[in-house]
Amino acid sequence: MREIDMMGARAAEQGREEKSLPTEYRGFVGPFGQVAVSLISRPISHHLHFNYTWMFKVRGPDVELDTPVGPKLIRDDNVLILNPRETHAKSHLTRIPMLALSAHVDSDWLGGVYKEAGIRLGRKFTNTEEPLTQEVRIAAARIVAMLLCYSPTDETHQVELVRDLSLAMGRSYLGGSGSDRASDGSAIDFRVARALRHIDGEKSFSKIGIDKQLANMEELGRQVGLSRSRFFERFRECVGTSPSRYIESVKIAYAMKLLVESDLPIKQIAEELGFSEHTHFTRFFVRRSGMTPSLVRRNQLASEI
Repeated sequence: MREIDMMGARAAEQGREEKSLPTEYRGFVGPFGQVAVSLISRPISHHLHFNYTWMFKVRGPDVELDTPVGPKLIRDDNVLILNPRETHAKSHLTRIPMLALSAHVDSDWLGGVYKEAGIRLGRKFTNTEEPLTQEVRIAAARIVAMLLCYSPTDETHQVELVRDLSLAMGRSYLGGSGSDRASDGSAIDFRVARALRHIDGEKSFSKIGIDKQLANMEELGRQVGLSRSRFFERFRECVGTSPSRYIESVKIAYAMKLLVESDLPIKQIAEELGFSEHTHFTRFFVRRSGMTPSLVRRNQLASEI
């Protein structure tokens, strides 16, 4: 069973035809975060997620991503692992797209699952790339089969599938150890940690323009006792990205939440995020997610039918 979607083919053989809908994007959200299959072809700017991200190849050519430890290929036999706030990007246009499974798993939810199972998460998975174990391959394939072979409407089943994948990832790659270090391996600066807690809990950082947000970040640096230059330097060392990219990722995460969980028009979501024109928001969203806001919204509506 070389490709993950062999489980999807098996399900189809048992009477469920694979849907043609998810050739671009199909996913579901829940208390665990967000899981989706999507086509990866266009370049994607450097960005980060606030959840743990696991990426698997379903079918198509290998695709290279820029990661904190350098370029890494998503292949048939591996999984790419990104910890919260680790930046990544896709630099080049791929002529033939790859269909990928991406799991963005909520940190608190994952911590609860691992605590019940006696697995110590810490703050980080150690390696960005790991070989696929049989347990992880099967758990990922079950999610692919669900997404490609029938509509993901049963939240109980969704939670069960993501829990199984999470436990497989923990047993295969954590081995009872975790890391409490910053992105550069040093101890996390408590002043930056305090600033991050403020940003993560303050939705207004998502709703105003980048220039004003950066001004707020400078003020936040002063509040935690650091000069502008020192705060921005320590922020990059601890978080692995600049304050401006971090703010952009806050905006993307909030946009995704509104697209999936609300019925607000896309134009109004753009205004909520501080964009004067919704076309500017669409370009911003595509550069950092690889898909359009309308595609995410259409998928969410289709999954509810």
